[in-house]
Amino acid sequence: MVEKLVAVIPLPNGLKAEIYDRSRPLAGDRVKVAFLARVRVEVKEEYFDRRADYEMTRNIFGGEVLYEHVSERTFVPAQEQEKVFGEFERHFRQHALAYLSRPHFPARFVLSKYRDIEKNPWKYGLLPEQKVDEAGD
Repeated sequence: MVEKLVAVIPLPNGLKAEIYDRSRPLAGDRVKVAFLARVRVEVKEEYFDRRADYEMTRNIFGGEVLYEHVSERTFVPAQEQEKVFGEFERHFRQHALAYLSRPHFPARFVLSKYRDIEKNPWKYGLLPEQKVDEAGD
């Protein structure tokens, strides 16, 4: 899937929201309008109470986790593509930027990913009966 970078929005908490257009032609004069907003959040040790939790999260996700917001609409007339994409972007700016801009968003988002590892270890290649504490050993 082709992603065209449209804008980068700096946030007050130091993060950046990257806006991508993933739209593509369909049949005839119809298009699929696809909006993607991506925020890259660094996995920092200071977010964790235990070093082992930090190391596990970093081993699974690498140095960053991604927040992604996707909006899509199919079979849009080609002449309405920009209008629909603009609606998606306005909605994102009005409703999601305040949340993403909060000072504690980066730490809470990274910790939510760690909690997901704890609750759903099989999604990350860990055995369900394997304790999360043992995964880094």
